[in-house]
Amino acid sequence: MRHNKARFVTICQQVLVVGAALAVLGPAADVISLDVVTRPEAAVGTYSDVPAGTATPSPAPVAPAAPTRVEKAPVDPTVTEVPVKPVEAASPQAAASDADVPRGGQVRVSAPEAVAGYGAVGVTWEAGAAPVEEDQITVQARTQQGGTWSDWSDVKYHAEEGPDARSAEGRNARPGTDPLIVGDVDQVQTRVITSAGVNADDLQMAVVDPGRSKATGEETPAIDGPATPSESDATTLETNQGDIALQAGTVARPTIYSRAQWGADESLRRAAPSYGTITAGFVHHTVNANNYTAEQVPGIIRSIYAYHVKTRGWNDIGYNFLLDRFGRVWEGRYGGVDRPVVGAHTEGYNSYAFAGSAIGNFEEVQPTTALLDAYGKLFAWKLSLHGVNAQSTTQKVGSRTLPAINGHRDVGSTACPGRYLYAQIPTIRTKAAQAQAGGTPTMTPRAGNPRVPNLAGDAYPDLVVRRASDGAAMVVPTGGLLSFGAQKTLSTGWSRYDVHQVVPDMNGDGRADMFVRVASTGTAGIRPGNGAGAFGRALKATTSFIGYDLITPVGRFDGNRTTDMVARQKSTGNLVLFRGDGTGAFSRVKMATGFAKYDRLVATGDLTGDGKVDLLARAAGSLDRFAGNGVSGVGAPVRLPGTWGTSVLAGFGDLTGDGRGDLLLRNNAGNTYVAPGTGKGGFSATLGPLTGSLAGLSSVATANITGTADNDAVGFVGDSLVVVPHTGRQNLRPAIAAGVSFANANLVLNVGDWDGDGLGDAITRVASSGDLFLYRGLGAGRLAAGTLVDTRNFNGVTELAPAGDVNGDGRPDLIARKAGSVVLFPGAGLAALGTSVTLREAVTGDGLLSLGRWNADSTLDLAVRNSAPLTWLPNSTDAPRALAGDLSGLGTAISAGDVTGDGRVDLLGVEGSRTWLLAGTTTGFAARRYLGVELAAYDLIG
Repeated sequence: MRHNKARFVTICQQVLVVGAALAVLGPAADVISLDVVTRPEAAVGTYSDVPAGTATPSPAPVAPAAPTRVEKAPVDPTVTEVPVKPVEAASPQAAASDADVPRGGQVRVSAPEAVAGYGAVGVTWEAGAAPVEEDQITVQARTQQGGTWSDWSDVKYHAEEGPDARSAEGRNARPGTDPLIVGDVDQVQTRVITSAGVNADDLQMAVVDPGRSKATGEETPAIDGPATPSESDATTLETNQGDIALQAGTVARPTIYSRAQWGADESLRRAAPSYGTITAGFVHHTVNANNYTAEQVPGIIRSIYAYHVKTRGWNDIGYNFLLDRFGRVWEGRYGGVDRPVVGAHTEGYNSYAFAGSAIGNFEEVQPTTALLDAYGKLFAWKLSLHGVNAQSTTQKVGSRTLPAINGHRDVGSTACPGRYLYAQIPTIRTKAAQAQAGGTPTMTPRAGNPRVPNLAGDAYPDLVVRRASDGAAMVVPTGGLLSFGAQKTLSTGWSRYDVHQVVPDMNGDGRADMFVRVASTGTAGIRPGNGAGAFGRALKATTSFIGYDLITPVGRFDGNRTTDMVARQKSTGNLVLFRGDGTGAFSRVKMATGFAKYDRLVATGDLTGDGKVDLLARAAGSLDRFAGNGVSGVGAPVRLPGTWGTSVLAGFGDLTGDGRGDLLLRNNAGNTYVAPGTGKGGFSATLGPLTGSLAGLSSVATANITGTADNDAVGFVGDSLVVVPHTGRQNLRPAIAAGVSFANANLVLNVGDWDGDGLGDAITRVASSGDLFLYRGLGAGRLAAGTLVDTRNFNGVTELAPAGDVNGDGRPDLIARKAGSVVLFPGAGLAALGTSVTLREAVTGDGLLSLGRWNADSTLDLAVRNSAPLTWLPNSTDAPRALAGDLSGLGTAISAGDVTGDGRVDLLGVEGSRTWLLAGTTTGFAARRYLGVELAAYDLIG
């Protein structure tokens, strides 16, 4: 951000705080309001007479009936996008005639677009090398009703509201404005004014229709608050290092309307939720309608949801909660209202805080008392879950120290949450503190925050490891588990073909195509794909495939730049190569004899690593590999181990993300599996069963036909072409070189954000001295050179492990076994660790594991491995309990964070060369699931 802008916003923030108190002395003349148009029968809350110079009050809350009308079925919102063009290409040009364009700047205007329903509008643009600052761009909108256009009004743009820029969600996002609710109007139009030299390419106006309700009904909030808080009478915990202060306990949860009650279409979400920590909360506003009715709220939230996901490219709605002027709280981002779901609301702080956004523009109106009361109850409860005092002023939030409750502008150069709501944050803090004071203290140690073991910066935790061959530090990202989605019909009209199979790119445009042969004539051809699941007319008709079966694509078998096919001549059993020329024509070359016994041919690229495409053939449940010679022949068959009599055996392509060709399988029970290629001529143990059914599909192949980054499963059900889309998730992703060496270490720990800069870090223990070295994360899997942080001999303690922030001071800690007791070493960032604190005495076992918030209270729990069984150590006072989970045979078992994306800590275990997942459940850990052999090359894993 440029210095003059930061200084300007800072001054404005100071002035606005004073201005809220002096509102009676001067009107809010600089605020331009685009009144939301509501049909007469829906009009509520009209403004009353207000003395000149007084801030406009929010329309009086009309208390909705309890129960209130909500959605009872998902509602499908739609988004229409219209280019915003330079004024000389826009129509009408008069729309730009009164624009205040800076010297050297540009004005661009959209064509008017029809609005359906209680609509919303926003503008986005392509992310550039340099972000567009808020003072470099002005976005305005106007509406038309009954032939009359309104004046132009600003559509707010907050550059720092959204997902963290380094996250996978942030990297895929489009910059843009907040959505503006325009209501029931006929048309909307936008214009964009940019400063000289500002690159805001591919400007698009998005018009959102919240969709039509399928079924509504009178309901109470689906997420009811508990009747009473839990009870206890202790507020301190005695230890051999002194007392640990206890946080005020459970606060009654407010009633919350669920996502289902605002009609969320869960199929729109782009990814599973990710989980972080909660040390603070942020107050936002949605910067849109002020005079909405109670029944219009679900539609407003759907519009925000659709705009965030479909237009901005976020994974889900950005806010964790939304609050309306009637005092109702609505569930926002998916993942559980009581869990630390990472949102997209306060860039740089999403992993450490939650956000509640008030529906309305509070630059223009005062918040209602009902809204402030709702904020107090919500923040009191949510903060109490994580042991945070609502009146705390020293919360460690990422790299900053902040109060427990903040406005968005406290961490960004923005006016959010509006001057009138921001002026009420002290009131919200007081109300939250009063609600927490009414709760009963619970007998637990000070609440803490689980570690977030993420060094690569994506949605899932990572492993930090040492490569055995050279001691190099590596980061191995987990990927949310390999899976496929539900079957989706793409098109019909395929029953006239006796052969139809998706094939790799045949015409050189980089997109998968379709090979077809007409049953009645034997005429074949290549139908080019458009990359979105549709296929055009055949490029050329050929009769060359008459008399052949087992027709299979083999990629660039002869080493040229076009894809080839192989097939078996039915009359002779000979194998024939059909060389493609890129135009849809083929030339035939005999490859081999003796293929009459085979019932399936499959190719999935180079299996042996010699750069030449190989071929697989199945007979009587056995699989033979034929090495390609790179011209037109194959070598002698090599029998691969295992049984391959599955009902589906399909290539062609990489399904596991490691760059090697794999096979997609469906066993006779209908379960889906993947056989990963080893790159050495064969396949490792199968992965699965996987979600995503191949039931009923014939002519199954793997190809990217929907434009995603991963290969989908594609097949046919009767007359229909069906895709089973790859979810984009993987078990373990390719390792990243961290750029440092762990050669002198005997222990590697993935400690989370140790130094408070928002990036994951690692700690190693030196084998010779027991010293601890901190390797600060640089993002994207890279680590800085090690820094000595503690010279005590930590070889004197056993089972040293990362534990997250156990003592609630905002810094991650370590746990260890010392003289039979479990002890805590408090983290201190770049300084030496604190003096050990005994957490539990006389603990037997041979491995400590951090469980995070296992039982969903505010404290961090531990487990101890006792040979194979696990014992849960809830905290330092509750009795140990047995956990389900079989760790027998695992040489290494680590707490890996939330690998599956369900909010629970999972375990990873290594047995020989194989890696296993034990997914966290409500009672312990599920049966182990095979993940692959990716960790076999590493001798230290953390």
